[in-house]
Amino acid sequence: MKTYIIIILTLIFSLMADEMSNDAIKSCYSESYKFEKAQNYTEAIRAMMDVYNSYPNTYTVNYRLGWLFYLNGNYANAKKHLNASLLVNPSSVEVMNTIALVYAAQEEWLALEELTLQVMKIDYYNHYANYWNVYSLKMQKKYDLGEKAARKMLAIVPASITFLSELGEIMYFSEKYEDSYSLFNSVIILDPYNQAAKYYLNLLKK
Repeated sequence: MKTYIIIILTLIFSLMADEMSNDAIKSCYSESYKFEKAQNYTEAIRAMMDVYNSYPNTYTVNYRLGWLFYLNGNYANAKKHLNASLLVNPSSVEVMNTIALVYAAQEEWLALEELTLQVMKIDYYNHYANYWNVYSLKMQKKYDLGEKAARKMLAIVPASITFLSELGEIMYFSEKYEDSYSLFNSVIILDPYNQAAKYYLNLLKK
């Protein structure tokens, strides 16, 4: 019986030792944000490791590490932590949109398309998911689908520089030059210093 009590107490104290105080957690996050602001992502990650080691299966710490590993260009680690967050909350749009950034950085266009469709099942008009959906379709030369997706968003945000520009590019690549010119002309009216619009308008005038 005495041995059993000692074992139980040892387990309790070992668990307590792994826990961090709120102040310690706040300090780790604060340091991490400070290093992130300085674009020192390696140190920003390092600052989070005590929290991660104490709470390796929590949503927020994995989401933060996934974001930092993405910024640092460590895409495999980014996916690992972001997917760990999704295990905790499978409907997290913020995590899926961050995974979309990783796919875009790695030019995994089909995976990006499929992920954005998953987000849109949860949030049909999500701006980021729809942007990356249009972009992924454009990069795969699925211009008909890209046009449809861009026009869907322009139906609810007609003055969106983002979707006007994407649709203008898709029309250009589809050799629908008059439509492309009209779209980029609209972009220039709304955003006179838009360099992409100037570039395509110059091409279309030749």
